[in-house]
Amino acid sequence: MRQAQTRQTVFIKDFPLCTETLWNKEFNNLFEHSFLIRHPARTITSYYKGDSHVSEEAIGFRHLRLYFDMIKAQFEFIPPVLDSDDILDLPQALLNIWCKTVGIPYIEAALTWDSRKLKKPKNNFYYEKFFYHQNLIHSTGFLRQGSDELPDITLPSTWLQDIYYKVMPEYEYLYQYRLRV
Repeated sequence: MRQAQTRQTVFIKDFPLCTETLWNKEFNNLFEHSFLIRHPARTITSYYKGDSHVSEEAIGFRHLRLYFDMIKAQFEFIPPVLDSDDILDLPQALLNIWCKTVGIPYIEAALTWDSRKLKKPKNNFYYEKFFYHQNLIHSTGFLRQGSDELPDITLPSTWLQDIYYKVMPEYEYLYQYRLRV
């Protein structure tokens, strides 16, 4: 991997499952790490709408926790964890705290955007298949999509519930470290 020759801050969002083969001290040193979590009931039901073959591995909490623990051990500090519900409930306050934590300036104007100026991907499997990408493309800020209530995880079969109960301990573990207002 070639390191970028820049002094600018660059943000990368990826799934730990997709980067697991790269995890080592050298790779980890390239980044300032933060972790974004979302309640498993929201994650599973949202994923299921785009792909009825959702799996525990695809939901990604196990890999997220493994990588979080690796970063925590390597750098001997607790990397910031953001919970998506907290961001949606108090975006200004929480993102201000996060910016201070990672050492970047808080810019209130970054909390909203003009969706007409966003590049719309063409011929991209994920954007075509998963409805939440469509929601993001048309969004203008940090707004909750739908109800504050957690989705009913009992639909449509018990295997979704099985995934839910398997990943909840991983989510709860990470949740205890989340940034709070």
